[in-house]
Formats: sequence, C-alpha cells, structure tokens
Amino acid sequence: MNIDEGAIFRPVARSPKREVDMKAQLIHLGGCRDGFTSAGYDGGGAFTMALCEAWNNGIFQGTLKDLHNEICRSIRSDQKPQYSEYGPVSDAFRNQRAFDIPGQIYTAKTISASVGIRGKNRYDDVCTVQELLNHVSPSDGGPRPKLDVDGKCGRKTEKAIQHFQLHHFGWRLADGRVDPDGPTLAKLNRFTSDSF
Repeated sequence: MNIDEGAIFRPVARSPKREVDMKAQLIHLGGCRDGFTSAGYDGGGAFTMALCEAWNNGIFQGTLKDLHNEICRSIRSDQKPQYSEYGPVSDAFRNQRAFDIPGQIYTAKTISASVGIRGKNRYDDVCTVQELLNHVSPSDGGPRPKLDVDGKCGRKTEKAIQHFQLHHFGWRLADGRVDPDGPTLAKLNRFTSDSF
C-alpha cells in the first residue's frame, strides 16, 4: 500500500527550507503526533481531559516532561501526545515546574499543633498538612491518590505523612507526625516553595 505522506503530515513536520536561529526556549506539548489521530469525548478531547486531570488544579509539581508522561499514562486511546523542545533549551528551563511563573512569593505554611499519629489533629492544622502533602508529586514522596482535604486525620493521612518522611529522611521508624517546628513541616514547606 502506498501512503501519500504529503496528505498526512503537515508541511511544518517536513524539513524546513531554511534554518531558523531560534533564541527562545520552547517546550511544546501537543495532543498527538503527526500522522496520528486525536480522541474526543463528550467531556472534551482526550489530551485536554488528561492534562486537566494530571494538572489537578495546580497540585501537580513535576516538570513539563513529567506532565507529558502523566498525560500519556492517563490517555486510554491510541493517541500519542507529543513532547518537543525547540531552541537552546537549558537544563534549568527543562527542569522547572510545569507552568511555573517566576517571581511568585511563597509564604511558609504553619500549624498550631501536631498532626498525625498521637497528634492533636486540629481541623485547620490537618487541612494545612493535607494540602502540603498533596502538593508533593508521588515520585517525590507525595500521596497517590491525593488526600481529601477534609481536616480529618485518618489512616490515609497518617500513612501519607509516614511515606513522605521515609522518602525524604530515610527514617526506619517514621513517626507519622508533623510537629509545628519539626523537620517534616520544614521539608514540606521547602519542597512546596521550590515551585515558586
């Protein structure tokens, strides 16, 4: 079977007629690669739905490549999302948080009492810890699935605290508690502030 590639692939995908010296750094995420189809549903396109699910209202903390990988895992069709880099992309640019806005100021979160196993577990404090944990990607010790921010310190929240502690501190017997002036809260704040 002969395939007319000119009918399938856009002219942009073919070799350029002249070299362009691009000075900007650009990372492009596309719904699908040339020659592939995009899936759509009642709720929207597969790529857009997967992007919104992965982004999770800004809770996602990874790079654009991490976001691309998460989108690819979420799409259940044969659609193949595209990740492309253009221009002189530096490691600093490549490794920044997806959709990062330079210049934002982060204010460290505080709690008034301990949260977790044998903690006081005050509603506002538990919500703060749950939110902080949800800002950590699973590959960096964050919970999967994300915690419900409900102010209740149940088994899932306690396990998420222990998992974070084990990942970042290597404690063999993580205590599963976040204290107001303790290392776990400080690390959660430092980790979260890295995105700002």
